Amino acid sequence: MGFDTMRSYEKFLVNSMLRSPPEVNDSDNLKRQDSCMFNEAPRQRLAITISPPSGEPSLTENISSGQQRTMARQHKPQVLSTVPSFQATKSKWSPPTSPGATSPRTSIPMARSDSSSSAASANELSSDLYMAACVGDIANMQTALDEGASINSSVLVPGVFEAFKPAKPGHLSALAGAASYGNLATVQYLVANGAEINPCSQRCASSPLHQAIRSNNIAIVRFLLEHGADIDLENAYRATPVMYACKYSGPELLKLLLQYKPDLTKRSFIGGSAIHWSIWPGKVEMTELLLKAGADPCEPMPDGNGPLHCAIVAGSARMVKTLLKYGANPYSRNEAYETPLQLAQAQCGNDSQIVAMLKTVIAIHARRQ
Repeated sequence: MGFDTMRSYEKFLVNSMLRSPPEVNDSDNLKRQDSCMFNEAPRQRLAITISPPSGEPSLTENISSGQQRTMARQHKPQVLSTVPSFQATKSKWSPPTSPGATSPRTSIPMARSDSSSSAASANELSSDLYMAACVGDIANMQTALDEGASINSSVLVPGVFEAFKPAKPGHLSALAGAASYGNLATVQYLVANGAEINPCSQRCASSPLHQAIRSNNIAIVRFLLEHGADIDLENAYRATPVMYACKYSGPELLKLLLQYKPDLTKRSFIGGSAIHWSIWPGKVEMTELLLKAGADPCEPMPDGNGPLHCAIVAGSARMVKTLLKYGANPYSRNEAYETPLQLAQAQCGNDSQIVAMLKTVIAIHARRQ
């Protein structure tokens, strides 16, 4: 091929690439074609180089940016002319309105798994067993057990710990439920069938013994103790049976518990021991029973308040007198560095009976020294 022939072929090729595009009347299409969705490469200066046969110099023809824009319009991306409408896209599939709804892609509803179904069935059987135990319905208890209920299962019961405001719920076993409602025959039936007398507090927030004491049922308390109930077993808030007796029961039940040598130094989650639990409700006779059994009349709580401080706050002159009789320290100080006398003067007034008793005891101690 000669040089003139090659030159003519090159011009033909360049002219064919720069041929004007057909007229487009759609102004929206023109705007979209001029938008930033185009590749930036055509906007740059483009150089077309045709390599001649060996031995001849290369020929280069430069194309201006305006010509590049025309080329870009002629070779626009196909995707711009095939964008589907929003309604067309939306009509194909929409997500379910909720996780439990059936997907439009399938007509098969979501079914509960066998494990979820069996767990729900077990919970229902546990509830049936607990309710039957509370009302003393041994026949329905046996039915629940025959259907697979665990005799040591527990259910969540509202209002178990009413000292909190509002009262807190807790899990109770069927045996604890029967003890709560004073059903001795039911308690005996459950124990005979293997019910656990001393469940851990994670599974049963309040033990059968705690609940029997709370219902002030001496017969059930005695039965449970005779069958191995732990006299020092703590509930979910570390309260012992003796603490419950001080709050919910009377001297006769406390005497029964004291026969089993409970640990009177144990503390509940608020730091109070059995003697503090007897002082708060003002049960002087029960406080004296504890003192006779070896309770410490000077045992402080974590905030430094001893039994005397608690009795003064309760406003019980009889309690103060009993504590002083058993050796309570009138010089003890709490975290606020208050003595019982200073606290009594602030709480009861300088002319109160409690202040007079404390001054008398302090004077006697001073004369002995």
